[in-house]
Amino acid sequence: MVQRVIRVLLAFEREDPSLTLSEAARRAELPVSTVRRILKELCDEKMLERTDDGSYRIGIRLFELGLRAPAQRLLREIALPVMEDLFAATQENVHLGVLDGTSMLVIQHVTGHRSVRTPAYFGGRLPAHATANGKAFLAFSPQDTIDRILGSGLSRITKHTVCSESRLRRQLEQARQDGWATAKEENSLGTVSIGAPILRNDGYAGASLSLVFRSSKADVKRYIHAVRTAANTIARIWAREQPHA
Repeated sequence: MVQRVIRVLLAFEREDPSLTLSEAARRAELPVSTVRRILKELCDEKMLERTDDGSYRIGIRLFELGLRAPAQRLLREIALPVMEDLFAATQENVHLGVLDGTSMLVIQHVTGHRSVRTPAYFGGRLPAHATANGKAFLAFSPQDTIDRILGSGLSRITKHTVCSESRLRRQLEQARQDGWATAKEENSLGTVSIGAPILRNDGYAGASLSLVFRSSKADVKRYIHAVRTAANTIARIWAREQPHA
């Protein structure tokens, strides 16, 4: 039963925040009668809610539950003031991400009306191989993690996306030497990003921080120090504040 509930919940995506009964059943690949019962129970517990047109969407209790994940909550709370300072200094998008599967999960996001629009959003996913956030994380990951991501296939998102495994490995090696990574119009046209790892005590990335700005303003060098300093600040506080540290 638990697996069926999970399949129903995973049917809801950012692109389609609300679903009808038939849509939820089709995506979950379950009988309509089963999904109807699950949806009702989830609504009763406020995990989902009904809209005016009778469809279903994520409820406030499920949102609150997600925010309670202890490791991410601590990291987000530590990172937010630092990210706000970085945004104040640059007026550019600041993203905090962690690797989940083969993609980067955005767990904190600071932006403004002057910042370039990007595909990133709080709780959204970005391709690890085509973003500075992902490259910075992978550059400081164990070799088996790198092999798994690169071996899963490097999909082309724009004409600038690096889809060659050998070329991407060279980029990761360079990022490891430099302490930062960059991606130029690889995930969205018109944008450039700089990423730096947030290192754990074992030297591997526990998260990564990135700054995303217009490619027309691509003076990468002037942002490198600020991004690395912010990432190192978060890492230092995170190491101190973790219960096991």
